[in-house]
Amino acid sequence: MTKLVACPLGFDEKFVVRAIIQLGLGLREHDALALFLPAEGDPRGLDAYGRVKHMVESYNLDLELCLKEVNVDDFWDGAGQIRRCLEEFVDRLRAPELYVVLGGGMRILSLQVLLGALALGLKGHVLIYREDLRGSAALPLDAIRNLRR
Repeated sequence: MTKLVACPLGFDEKFVVRAIIQLGLGLREHDALALFLPAEGDPRGLDAYGRVKHMVESYNLDLELCLKEVNVDDFWDGAGQIRRCLEEFVDRLRAPELYVVLGGGMRILSLQVLLGALALGLKGHVLIYREDLRGSAALPLDAIRNLRR
């Protein structure tokens, strides 16, 4: 099944590379990776994107990359930008398996990515990486939707 991965991007690409490897993106079929940076952010984020792009090209992965700059100054506007970006992929890829990868980038951007993905109403998974890369947690998106008191 085609995978669509949404991921905030920080100053380095380690969490993105880990997700590409762990999920086997672009190895068996055409997958898509939507990366999100803060609008008018630090240029190191663009450098990290360049390294991700170089890796994808070097290994000849069938992985479509998309880089979108997001308004982090207006939380709901930014979450909406992410939702619309992901909707375009969902419409084109025909029922992809959705993954939200959290680990790098600004915390506010991570929450915008998570809420933008939740707003799609699709089933999917959240992967949360520890900053020290010693572990991770995975949970279904439905676990967040179904939280009760």
